[in-house]
Amino acid sequence: MKFRKQIVTALSLLLLTTTGCVPSSSNGNEYQGNDSLLLTSIQWKDTLLQLGDIHSGVSYQLSFPFRNTGSNQLLLLCVESTCGCTLIDDSCRKPVAAGQEGAIAAQFKLTEPVGFVERKIYVITNTAKEFQVLRIKANVKE
Repeated sequence: MKFRKQIVTALSLLLLTTTGCVPSSSNGNEYQGNDSLLLTSIQWKDTLLQLGDIHSGVSYQLSFPFRNTGSNQLLLLCVESTCGCTLIDDSCRKPVAAGQEGAIAAQFKLTEPVGFVERKIYVITNTAKEFQVLRIKANVKE
């Protein structure tokens, strides 16, 4: 189990360095590392969307709603999908004030063979558990 955690950590770091996901902000709200004064907390409505049967080639709009349950501004520092079939709406990257709600919206379109699929969206935030994984499961039919 410890070895698996090390692999996940290494892959996460590789993902961040190869995708160019660098926290930035034009309004001075840049996250400067794991400073406990800037940390907040997040509560997801669901981290797993089970779409059931879907059709290949059809575009589906998805949403992962959340609430900033902490006392500091919530920053979505990095939001990346595991494949080109999931396009993230960039508007989710705006800071979310304490107590406010937000959502990560995505467009999901598969054109691959039929069968069960699972895709992931990786989210890095200024929370104590900074690395979040959102999952999409579906059974693709023609």
